Amino acid sequence: MVNPVRPGYVNPLTTMENHKQTTIFHMKTATTTEKRQKTLEAKKQSLQNSLLLMKGTSGDAGASEESIALLEKKLEEITKEIKDVPRFDRFETK
Repeated sequence: MVNPVRPGYVNPLTTMENHKQTTIFHMKTATTTEKRQKTLEAKKQSLQNSLLLMKGTSGDAGASEESIALLEKKLEEITKEIKDVPRFDRFETK
């Protein structure tokens, strides 16, 4: 026995299942992005602490200036990377 289905008919149960899958996918992506964001912020904080320590205790001007410049460059890179991390706030479900 074949059930007749009119053209253009969409089963609402299948669309609900598909929506559930996409929501789960976005939630997983959001948590991965969230972890990456926290890791980058921790690295940034660590670099800032190192910079403050080096600037506060710089006795040897030659070697410390190079190290400070290197740390500042890394800090800029991480700051830029933090800004480039995508946000998935709109996909969160409560």
